[in-house]
Amino acid sequence: MSRVRINAFPGIEWSRTWREMASYAANRLLPNRSVVAGRQQHASSVPGTAASRWTQASQARRIVRWLVSRPGRPDTLAAVDAALAQEV
Repeated sequence: MSRVRINAFPGIEWSRTWREMASYAANRLLPNRSVVAGRQQHASSVPGTAASRWTQASQARRIVRWLVSRPGRPDTLAAVDAALAQEV
């Protein structure tokens, strides 16, 4: 969570073979229903992230947005916003 920007293929360097790497990339590009459902559940349960355009976007929109703008991680940005909103 300390990295503000979203990495498209986090942990791909841990792949041992080209086949593992390709499988990992394919699963990241085309996630199955359980992954998408988990993302939706996470977005609705973490304060500040449910309204994020990133968490509401389809996978195709996420890919395009990542390619053109490198969006910030919604959880990290929500924590920063909350910290900045606190009065000192």
